[in-house]
Amino acid sequence: MKTGPVIKQRPVTSEADELPFDLNPITRRILLARGVHKKAQLELGFGGLHTPDSLGGIIKAAGLLAKAVSNHQHILIVGDFDADGATGTALAVRALKAMGARYVAFKVPNRFEFGYGLTPGLVDTLAGQPPDLLV
Repeated sequence: MKTGPVIKQRPVTSEADELPFDLNPITRRILLARGVHKKAQLELGFGGLHTPDSLGGIIKAAGLLAKAVSNHQHILIVGDFDADGATGTALAVRALKAMGARYVAFKVPNRFEFGYGLTPGLVDTLAGQPPDLLV
């Protein structure tokens, strides 16, 4: 017997919110269930982004990238298959090349074979020709 998808309804933690009054009621409920209670949390412009220095390890990561570019090391970008992952991968490759990186490659693993993220199985496939820097 075939069954349909299981739909889980997230509980709304609080009905009190500061979201815009003209927001669709369904959209409001979804946002509240995901913990979004304030209009400022809906900010989609650059003002809503975290500053680069708030990212843990960013200084060390930038140093590693700069060293790899300067020393003409092999850099491998491991990307993702969805729209933002593919866009981020392409942007990373283009940006590094524009900064002078000579040896930049990318790999977008098959999620059905390796799962999501940087998995041990994916790393095993790189053993034959490991990059100097893996991003």
